[in-house]
Amino acid sequence: MGFKMRREVFDWFRYVDGKKPLKTKFDIYYMCFLLGVSAGRFSTAANSKEFIDYFVPEYQSSQRTIIGLLLYAELNHLGVDLSENTEVKIQIERLVDSSDSMLTDDGFEKMNAYANEGFNIIFNKVVDKPRDSIEFLQLYSHVIEGQIKDSSLWSGY
Repeated sequence: MGFKMRREVFDWFRYVDGKKPLKTKFDIYYMCFLLGVSAGRFSTAANSKEFIDYFVPEYQSSQRTIIGLLLYAELNHLGVDLSENTEVKIQIERLVDSSDSMLTDDGFEKMNAYANEGFNIIFNKVVDKPRDSIEFLQLYSHVIEGQIKDSSLWSGY
């Protein structure tokens, strides 16, 4: 199992994919994941395609933080309080393992579902395909800020 996105995602981002500062497809995936997590929403996609099965070098130093965001969002979704040690441990074991990616198949599946929903959010909030990476990042910052503000998941942060 690995990181997957719907086929149309990379087509939609084709004008900015690889354009500084969006150097890798994982940059796009990560931005979508952050939007899904910030909204506390996820959705699976039937026509997803795996594009990589590991954290690219640029993200390896942040890998544990990214997985922590996934865990936090998923625990919140399940209604598990961080003080519920047994249930927290069960969810960690369901999503995280000792592989290089640190994700189980369920972990990849859930992370991909948050990324998929993040793309849905971008697609619904941005009128047209991004054509300039800097302009898109400015727009993206407003979209994610709104998602964080509107989400009960991140209240108090």
